[in-house]
Amino acid sequence: MPATTLAEIVQRAETGWPLGTVPYSQSDVWNDDDGRSDEDGYRRDCSGFASMALGIAPPGLSTVTLVTTGTLYPIPWSQMQAGDFVMLGGPGTAGNAGHVGVVTRVNHEEGWYEMLEQFGGLGPARNRYRIGQSSRPGMIPYRSKYVTGASMDPDAFPWPTGHVAGHVSVQNARGEYHGGQDPADQPYIQRIQQRLIELGYDVGPDGADGGFGDNTKAAVEAWARATGRPVDGTIGADDWAVLFAPPPIPSPAPGPEQGTPPATVDLQAVLEAVRQIHEAVRRVESKLDALAATPTTGPTLPEGDLRTTIRTGVAEVLTVYARGGATGLAALTTDPDRG
Repeated sequence: MPATTLAEIVQRAETGWPLGTVPYSQSDVWNDDDGRSDEDGYRRDCSGFASMALGIAPPGLSTVTLVTTGTLYPIPWSQMQAGDFVMLGGPGTAGNAGHVGVVTRVNHEEGWYEMLEQFGGLGPARNRYRIGQSSRPGMIPYRSKYVTGASMDPDAFPWPTGHVAGHVSVQNARGEYHGGQDPADQPYIQRIQQRLIELGYDVGPDGADGGFGDNTKAAVEAWARATGRPVDGTIGADDWAVLFAPPPIPSPAPGPEQGTPPATVDLQAVLEAVRQIHEAVRRVESKLDALAATPTTGPTLPEGDLRTTIRTGVAEVLTVYARGGATGLAALTTDPDRG
């Protein structure tokens, strides 16, 4: 089904079926003389009318499958807008047990809304209700998952205080539990199932059908084990808060430690130092040659020790440079006779 807007849903509801002209039927379809055969129109009941407003392919979904397929999801009365639906739907609402209408106007300040409904006789009919009320007990607002540009506050649909959702065959001491056996409870179960699916848990082949069966119980238990909640197969108000809590914002990855920055190398200074060392070695060699050629009153410098003496002199040059730099080196290599 393609994406749609709330305004487009209202437009289709207002113009698709003329008011008071379509005979109600849960089996026959409506042919509005646009060239379609009687077999490819929308079913002439409330869910067929809602399907037409949604733009779903004819003959349309039922009040059961509008919920079990995830096409509509429950929203709070405070979030309802024109283009939403008010419905008693989900498992157990087939035939006359369920009902749905299309909301066309809402005035939250004055506390009323209008919707088009396909009832028995000729429809659709336009009716006005107080917000929170409807033509059938247990009806609540829904919105199409294909609607774009209409967000809902997830905190505006809280789990009822003191209630606990659980398997239909499980008795729980933490409070009143809901197992999908009451149509009014199904939207809450459906919200739980939708959230579990978002988190990657399998609630069974029927998806978010509003029934708390074996698959949903297993998914709740798996979620509880993963989050440290009591593993009893139920969802209470405290579990609801954890289930719908926003994901934590990850801390930024630590960057490299801010230690001492690496020393920068001045290439020109290194080349100058090498040049000075080379010059110093040349001068030391010259002095050693002069000493070897000059008669002394002491012992003569053995010729074989000349290389050793040169190496010692070079080592001395490097040591002096390492300690005192060019200043100390100059002191070693300066000829005192020449100043």
